[in-house]
Amino acid sequence: MVDDAGRGAVPPMDDGIPSIGNVAGDAPDVPSGAASPFVDEPEGEGLEGEEEAHRSAVDAVDELLDEVELALARLDDGTYGRCETCGSPIDDTELAAHPLARACQPCGSGVLVLEGG
Repeated sequence: MVDDAGRGAVPPMDDGIPSIGNVAGDAPDVPSGAASPFVDEPEGEGLEGEEEAHRSAVDAVDELLDEVELALARLDDGTYGRCETCGSPIDDTELAAHPLARACQPCGSGVLVLEGG
């Protein structure tokens, strides 16, 4: 037998080593539901982690919204900018940096003040 280039055909080797074509076609079947060795995490765990992160973010937003509503209520009743513990005014620079602050700096350790606000 002669190939297109005019050379004689090379007979297939029978040395027991599969050719590239055979290797690709002989991939082992992975049973359905079994963890694939090519995936970093078992099926479903990624979604659970995302749902937990979503719940955590929603909880943080809910907490922030509660603090904003409390600040607005204090603004309405005229107590915004006054310490909830001792009643003294909260420093303007402190309020500018942390508008949800509910305590003056001396009393601040006893009253919730949101981080990074």
